[in-house]
Amino acid sequence: MVPLDVEPIRKNRIYAEVIDRIKRLIVDGQLKPGDKLPSERELASALGVSRSTVREAVSVLASSGLVEVKPGLGMFIGSSGQDHAISPLSLMLLVERDSSLELLELRKILEAEAAAMAAERAPSEVIEMLEHAYAEMEADLNSGGSGEDADVKFHELVAKATMNMVMTKVMNSLNGLFRYSINQYRKKTFMHSNRPHQLLADHRAILDAIRSHDPEKAREAMRSHFKSLEKSLQL
Repeated sequence: MVPLDVEPIRKNRIYAEVIDRIKRLIVDGQLKPGDKLPSERELASALGVSRSTVREAVSVLASSGLVEVKPGLGMFIGSSGQDHAISPLSLMLLVERDSSLELLELRKILEAEAAAMAAERAPSEVIEMLEHAYAEMEADLNSGGSGEDADVKFHELVAKATMNMVMTKVMNSLNGLFRYSINQYRKKTFMHSNRPHQLLADHRAILDAIRSHDPEKAREAMRSHFKSLEKSLQL
């Protein structure tokens, strides 16, 4: 008998089912942005799962922006809930927690071209907004923060600068997923003391190329940024 080189079939992850149930409630209109979710205990009882399973599912949903956890108040559907709820791709990649490198590969493809388009089309007011986002990232990193919020804002603005509605909507619909990617990257790479400096240098190069309206430099700067991220994740 010829031996087969195949991977074993993995069992369904229960927390993925919890994620799917919550997303379906949003799609069906039973839950809307701003609505408060039942407590962990109530959700666990209603779904017939453990509280730890609910906690894991909520952690993934929160990292995507679909759910907001407010200490002392509870769990709420995020303002971007409707956009995330209709994306089966987002669900699949959120559940696959070890997909940081794959996410970066996707971002490199999309955002390199977005940067080139932005360099060609960005109006002055969006370039100014990019400058502000970069300044926020620099201030946060220099004060010992992660710069995560400003980083997400910067990449959203690159998409906005393309002046392409479809590109902007696609990028924004994946923004929560990308935020999870950024969060994972920070956890894995910030032990390297030069990473904050490298992040700033990468984003400065992207910004300068867009401001100079140089599509090829913008494309290469964005590619270089993601190559640097990929390399640091593999350390």
